[in-house]
Amino acid sequence: MPTTFTIQASLEEPIGAGIGFKDVHRLVCFLMEDEGLEAHGQQTKPFTAWPLLLDSDDDHQIEIKIHSLVDDPLVEDQIRTRLHGFNGKKPNLGKSRPLSNADVSVEYTSWESLSLLPPKSSVDVELLSPMFYSRSGNAYPLPDPVLVHRQLALRWNEFVPENQFAIDDDMSRELNSLVRINDFDISSVTLHEVNRKVAAVGQFSFRLTKNAETIHQEWFASLWTFAEFCGLGALTAQGLGAVSVHLR
Repeated sequence: MPTTFTIQASLEEPIGAGIGFKDVHRLVCFLMEDEGLEAHGQQTKPFTAWPLLLDSDDDHQIEIKIHSLVDDPLVEDQIRTRLHGFNGKKPNLGKSRPLSNADVSVEYTSWESLSLLPPKSSVDVELLSPMFYSRSGNAYPLPDPVLVHRQLALRWNEFVPENQFAIDDDMSRELNSLVRINDFDISSVTLHEVNRKVAAVGQFSFRLTKNAETIHQEWFASLWTFAEFCGLGALTAQGLGAVSVHLR
C-alpha cells in the first residue's frame, strides 16, 4: 500500500542555501535503499520524495515527506533505524549537515481505498516542485494531457498488487481520449543541478469531456489521488514533480 513517511528533524546549523534536489535524493536513498549497485541503478524507484520544508519560526528545523509505493512492512523499521545511523554513517543533508532529534510519522493508504473513490470530472493541480517529462533524452515541461495520464496509469499498474485494481490498456486509452486541459498558469525554470533541464512551475487543470462515463470519472479520481504519492514527470525520487491536487 502507498505509505507516507513524514520526517521532522533538527540541523546543527541553519540550512540557508545550497540544499538541492540531489542532496534530498541522497538522504532518501540512504533511508530507503539497500546498499549495492542493483538498488541504486533502478530506473524507476519504488518511492518518491516531496521537497524539503523549513520551519518558518526556526530555520534549524526541517520536514521531508517520503512516499513508499510498495507493500513492504520492513520499510518503516528501516527508516526509524537509519535515522539514527547505519553502517557507521549518519543521515545527512548534503555532506556536512547531519540530522538530529529525528522523528517520523507514518500514514497508510490502501489500494482498495484508492480504487473505490467517488467519480470526479475535473482536477486542479498545483506543482509543489518543478516538473518535466523525459522524451528521447530531452526535457518536456508541458502538462500534455495524454502524456500525463499515460504515465499515471503506467505507474499505478507498476506498483498495484498483481491482478488487483489494475487499469487495463483499453480503459487507459479511453481515459486519455476524454481528458482535456482546462486551464494553466505555468512558467519555466532551469534546473542547473540537473543538466540545465527546463522544467515547469505553477498550476494547471484538466477536465473530462461530457462523453465520459462514470467508470472513466472513477478512474480519473483514483489516478489523480495516486498522483499525490507518485508525483508527475521525471526524477520524482529527487523531489521533482511533487503535486497537490483538488478533485471536483
